[in-house]
Amino acid sequence: MRPTRCRRYRVDPEAALAAVRTNHPGADPNPGFRTQLALWHSMDCRLNMANQAFRLYSVAKLARAREYNGYINATAVQADPVRNGPGAGCRV
Repeated sequence: MRPTRCRRYRVDPEAALAAVRTNHPGADPNPGFRTQLALWHSMDCRLNMANQAFRLYSVAKLARAREYNGYINATAVQADPVRNGPGAGCRV
C-alpha cells in the first residue's frame, strides 16, 4: 500500500487546503470536513480505531444519527477495537 500524500509529505490540514485552493480558489470546505481532516492528520494519516479522538468522533457521529433518525442502525455500530482486539479477555 502506498502512503498517502499527507503522510508522505507531512502536509498539515491548512497546507492541504491551501494546495487545493491553488487550483480551485473558491474551495471552502465545511466545518465537518475540516474537523475530519484535522483528525486524520492527528492520527498520522492512518485509520486508528483505538485513537481516543477517533473514538469520540465516532460516538458523536452516532449520537447525531440517533438524534436525526430517532434510532441507530445496527450496522453503524462496530466492535470496540480496544476491548475486542488481540488479547481481548486476557489478564496480565
